[in-house]
Amino acid sequence: MRVLDPAPRRSRSERSIHGLRISVPTHKSVIVLAFLGLWLCGWVLGGIVAVVQIILQARNADIAQVGFLVVWLSFWTIGGVIAGGTWLWMAFGQTLLIAENSVFTIRREVLGIGRDKHYAPSSVNRLRIQSHPNPLDPFGMMRNFEKGPIAFDYGAKTIFFGQGLDEAEARIVQGEIAQELGLSV
Repeated sequence: MRVLDPAPRRSRSERSIHGLRISVPTHKSVIVLAFLGLWLCGWVLGGIVAVVQIILQARNADIAQVGFLVVWLSFWTIGGVIAGGTWLWMAFGQTLLIAENSVFTIRREVLGIGRDKHYAPSSVNRLRIQSHPNPLDPFGMMRNFEKGPIAFDYGAKTIFFGQGLDEAEARIVQGEIAQELGLSV
């Protein structure tokens, strides 16, 4: 009988004199990444065909067709940017949790580009694990689009983070953050 090894931790935790820094990579679904990558190739090709049609129709001065294609291409481009951003997030995204200098920062970034949200640890209440099981996603493919299993109350708002973490690893991350910020769990 073969005994399974415990699952390794996906997140990385680093302590320094400045504080704690935890890197949580996105959940990577090879099937979704491959499908979305191929779909984006077709999407770009469709956009190129639309631009060529706009140029050809503009020469013939068919304003109605050109107008329709410009509006259609605008929505097409918005959809492509959203899909491309989703692909980049799944392929290269990560969440950084930084507890240093009396500030708790949650940074979501792709290839080093992202935005920070800073929180005062004195206003962080009820740091907890709050799972959101999705019965429509039995294989975990949509894990990157969920709120995340770690939550805390900040004033009158609940903040969720840790997208892609399993509950067991989320408890480890929660404990490290609580210890660093001096919070009770």
